[in-house]
Amino acid sequence: FEVFLDLFLPTFSCLEAIAHSTSDWNRETRTDAQSLLLALSQFPFMVALVLSQKILAYTKGLSVKLQGRYVDVVRAYQDIESVKKVTRGVRSRVDDFHSQMYQDVLTLSESVGVTESAPRRASRQQHRSNAPSDNVSDYYKRNLTIPVVDHLSSELDTRFDANCSQNLIEFMRLLPFEVVKTTSQLKSENFGSILQFYGDDLPSVRSLDAELDLWQNKWRGDAHLAQELNTPEKVLRHTDADYFPNIRTLIVILGTLPVTSCESERSISMLKRIKTALRSTMTEDRLNGLAMLQYHRDITVTTDEVVEEFVQRQPRRLLMSNPLNE
Repeated sequence: FEVFLDLFLPTFSCLEAIAHSTSDWNRETRTDAQSLLLALSQFPFMVALVLSQKILAYTKGLSVKLQGRYVDVVRAYQDIESVKKVTRGVRSRVDDFHSQMYQDVLTLSESVGVTESAPRRASRQQHRSNAPSDNVSDYYKRNLTIPVVDHLSSELDTRFDANCSQNLIEFMRLLPFEVVKTTSQLKSENFGSILQFYGDDLPSVRSLDAELDLWQNKWRGDAHLAQELNTPEKVLRHTDADYFPNIRTLIVILGTLPVTSCESERSISMLKRIKTALRSTMTEDRLNGLAMLQYHRDITVTTDEVVEEFVQRQPRRLLMSNPLNE
């Protein structure tokens, strides 16, 4: 959206020159340019374009951060909660937000000679919003700006739901920089959600209360160092596995929790080695199998295992055996 807005005027001028040309371009190209130019000349399109850029700017940094290779789940959810809070603030001051956004729309429309307008309204509309309004700006605020802001806030709450946030809050209570801020005594009852999910993974859950008491006393005595230990990776370096087995296990789990549902796509870079010009007609199953062999080269595959798997999948009357074993 940012690039589109930056190049809006050159793009508009280019389409206008192509559409009004009589000899430099063929008929099909001029027709396509006229269609695109008509779409760009619509005032509602400009409002939607500027609004999309303005509202998604709040999630741009978060989106880039969550796609990084090294993302800490604690810091990620701190950023998520910050974005949620800011978007709710935008909704509470939506009048000011819409006013600033609408001024940018008017500036953009004036630069290309488009008049401010709103879609035709009828007493009964079924295919678009029909909230009452006193003027054009108020129409777009009620029918576009407010719904978009509400939708963004709702989608953030849905994507990062309360259960994940509750588990994260309990995990964060174990980090030293949070431990020194807690005035009350840490008890296993404070970690009900994560114990329900990961209680079976703990080596000695019955001694968790004693560990929490020792853990809290340890970092209250070294508050300066505790302030620096705000990520699972840093905490693990200062956590004795023999002295705090349960807490260390929980911190390891915290450090391995995925921040997003993005899948690894590193196998795509291997296609140029596997699917060459001489092997371009292989089926998808064979291609996937070769890709897995290429990626997991550390796994040894023996001939006997391959033969046994083949026999099980392709049963025949002929008994297949390895003569070397007879």
